Amino acid sequence: MAKGRDIKEGHPIIMLADNGFRDYYKPPYDIFDAVAEGRALILSPWEYDAGKRHISHADCVALNTMAEEIAAI
Repeated sequence: MAKGRDIKEGHPIIMLADNGFRDYYKPPYDIFDAVAEGRALILSPWEYDAGKRHISHADCVALNTMAEEIAAI
């Protein structure tokens, strides 16, 4: 996955999460450091749902559309 390589190389990234954030969410170690350094931003357009197990096709399309909009800025 490019994400890991990009983080290790110090590139700024924006990640779109498919299932919000539970209380006291903490990203994995490598991403945590990038967030703390201001190189990574993690966003989710949805609230966390503990029962959500799979991402739907509609969710994927929505996230891709959001990514395209963010990239165009």
